[in-house]
Amino acid sequence: MPESRESRPDADQLLSAIRKAESDQAGKGRLRIFFGMAAGVGKTYAMLRTAHRMKNDGIDVVVGFVETHGRRQTETLLTGLELLPRAKIPYQNVTLEEFDIEAALARRPQWIIVDELPHTNAPTQRHPKRYQDILELLDAGINVMTAFNVQHLESVADSVEAITNVHVHERVPDSFVDIASDIELVDLVPEELIKRLEEGKIYAPEKAEQAANNFFRKGNLTALREMALHFTANFVDNELQDYRTLKNIGNKWKTAERLLVAVSPSQSGENLIRMARQRAFELKGRWLAVYIDLGRPLTLTAQKTLLQNLNLARELGAEVLQVRDTDVVSGLVRLARQKNATQIIIGKTPQTLWQKITGRSMLDRLMAASGDLEIHVSGNVKEQRPANNFISRLNLTSTRRQYVFAILATGITTIAGFILRGYMEYAAMSLVYLSVVLTLGLFVGRGPLIVAATISALCWDYVFIPPYYTFYIAKFHDYLTLALYFVVAMVMGNLMARLRQREQVLMSREERVAAVYNFSRLLSRSTSLDETVFKTIEFIGGFFNARVSMNLREKNGKLDLKPAEGSTRKLSPKEGSVAFWVFEHKKPAGRHTDTLPLSAGTYYPLISTGGIVGVLGLRLPRRGQLRPDQEEILFAFVNHAAITIERDFLASERRRARVAEESEKLHAAILNSISHELRTPIAVIRGSVSTMQLKSTENNPAARSALLTEVDIAARKLNVLVSNLLDMSRIEAGKIRLSRTLSDLRDLVRETLDKTAEEFPEAQFSSEFAGDAFSYLCDYALLQQVLSNLIANAAIHNKAGTKVVVSCFAHKGAPVKLYVADNGVGIPEDMLDSVFEKFVRSPGAIPGGTGLGLTIAKSIVELHGGTITARNNIEGGAFFEIELPRV
Repeated sequence: MPESRESRPDADQLLSAIRKAESDQAGKGRLRIFFGMAAGVGKTYAMLRTAHRMKNDGIDVVVGFVETHGRRQTETLLTGLELLPRAKIPYQNVTLEEFDIEAALARRPQWIIVDELPHTNAPTQRHPKRYQDILELLDAGINVMTAFNVQHLESVADSVEAITNVHVHERVPDSFVDIASDIELVDLVPEELIKRLEEGKIYAPEKAEQAANNFFRKGNLTALREMALHFTANFVDNELQDYRTLKNIGNKWKTAERLLVAVSPSQSGENLIRMARQRAFELKGRWLAVYIDLGRPLTLTAQKTLLQNLNLARELGAEVLQVRDTDVVSGLVRLARQKNATQIIIGKTPQTLWQKITGRSMLDRLMAASGDLEIHVSGNVKEQRPANNFISRLNLTSTRRQYVFAILATGITTIAGFILRGYMEYAAMSLVYLSVVLTLGLFVGRGPLIVAATISALCWDYVFIPPYYTFYIAKFHDYLTLALYFVVAMVMGNLMARLRQREQVLMSREERVAAVYNFSRLLSRSTSLDETVFKTIEFIGGFFNARVSMNLREKNGKLDLKPAEGSTRKLSPKEGSVAFWVFEHKKPAGRHTDTLPLSAGTYYPLISTGGIVGVLGLRLPRRGQLRPDQEEILFAFVNHAAITIERDFLASERRRARVAEESEKLHAAILNSISHELRTPIAVIRGSVSTMQLKSTENNPAARSALLTEVDIAARKLNVLVSNLLDMSRIEAGKIRLSRTLSDLRDLVRETLDKTAEEFPEAQFSSEFAGDAFSYLCDYALLQQVLSNLIANAAIHNKAGTKVVVSCFAHKGAPVKLYVADNGVGIPEDMLDSVFEKFVRSPGAIPGGTGLGLTIAKSIVELHGGTITARNNIEGGAFFEIELPRV
């Protein structure tokens, strides 16, 4: 059936709506941004007023961080709102006050206000930037209100610097703003803002005078205001497009000027595109460049011209679309309705012979179908249609096999009819031929149908219409019948071909949407940058049957000339220089482009809202070239990959910041532990040595021996402390290797108990053994350290006289089990799940130790392939169980 004229969303728009709906259902928080042109317009004031309205409506809202800058009106609005305490960070002899993200996550309100979005956090904080703190809050399902000015937006920061001569250090990536559910523009006319500055409502008097002479000039503020209004308008326009897509609204809503220019493989297309760009600039509107693919074959010259026109439109800022359709007019009108365009710009085209006869050109049809759309025609008809244009317009794209099939079908029908000629009238044979032609329309194209209709008409006349075996027709009604048959066969066959072509167009659209959607879904499931890169290379390489390379941006902002892991082609120095050029200029280059066309591959910039993140290289087999529709799909792939890679970059930065924070905590904990734990044994050693140096001990061997014993014990504690720190660092670095020897577990247990008993003489130690296979292949020293840490842990955390029992069960063919149990106070219930974590110590533990002993024990047991668990005895005391597999 004919294709419906309802508006259908294209792949990018549909995926945008799908991602938005998935984000809303993913349990993440909502982001509301208060946006302005400069400081002092009232963003924080508006944010706090909104918080008061929320509170009056019964919504749980707190203030996480607000900087009032001494403005009394803003400070007054803080009254009545819950304020989270700020984190106080000592840094370079000063104390900085920062947003406390841990307190916010623990409080977990419905809404939280976090002001000063572009702020750079103190180096010791979890994240380097405040917007990364907000991302973590959103991931935790907390709704956030924040504010910033237009000059901090990454995409316009350079333009702001060129206008104001002020360098903007703190920037917010556009990709962060894109996830906002609402943006509220807080606007103020420049004159009023300057007046507020002069009244001292924005800055202190000494700073206000400097700002008035530099940043806060009327021209600067007017330009910033225009940028803020333009950005907000684009954001609202995208929201409107998503709404129209989800609601399947096809009628045009004239909310803003939007131009649609029709692009064709014409030499005059460049002038038309530039004219559309100029008109869009004058109207301050967005514009789209659209190519309607009718499925007709293009010559290599035409394909090259079309690609040049489309690339020019991209460079000039157009949204480029390639759409398969059966008619240019219907395709343009459908896209204009779908994209909410207000004007269509087309070039003058020479009329066909049929259009001259009927007096109805493509422009006439477009005017009739446009409705309330404005139509603009530009250019002169300079191009002459080639002599074979009629043939090309027939869209004869069928294969040679289809022509052979049509001829054979017609021939077989003729032979069968000749055999049965004595059993039916020749008029009935026309219906048989007509049925064959209509049936062929389901399998072959328009060209074979024309051939089949022509051959069948000639065969019917020559074989079946009297007189036989001649093309002479004796009766008039036979002339009329033959003519009508030929016309009906041609019309019906053409209709069937058009239906088949429409079906192919629909399938092509569906395949494009499905390909882009599958690629987007594939990337949405990636959990790391390496996985994203690998999946991108694998998918694009398989889709285009090509070899793919990808070079990513390094931390210093330069391009890594070494292809990423997973690339299926290596880059020579020459090819690497092409990729570097693409990275620097943010334009495609390489083979089949106007820039460096002698390269082996074609290179495309991976550009996201926050800037360029890398370069993707593509080399087709046999130096082939992508068709325009294939290149459009590739651009969709590249855009989605760039967005996902930027997301992974941000996630990596957040992970690095979190690791840095944990390392800082570890560093502080180690310093605190060492500074405390080293003092005690060092003090004992110094005191004992000082006493020994006194003359009073010379004649008292017992006292001298006692002092030496204390020195020895203190030295052992120092040794254990340093050994634990070194072992922990070796374990985390993965540098511990097992040196297995066949050992007797009974000797291991007894020797460990003897050594520990010397250090803790007040405890009562005993051992138990059961089984018949105590020989075990293990690292004797490391396993002895495990038992030593467990036994020492029991002695340290309990009173004198505590009984500690070490049991060993070693049966042939069964895993070895070691138990360390005591009758002390046991492990607090709230610590059972964290007892093996680093630096975890019981609140009631006596001084001594670093909280690393159990962590090291667990790591060593796991190196042996075993497990260790902790629980409390029913009758009291702690119970540790070790299970080791036999090797």
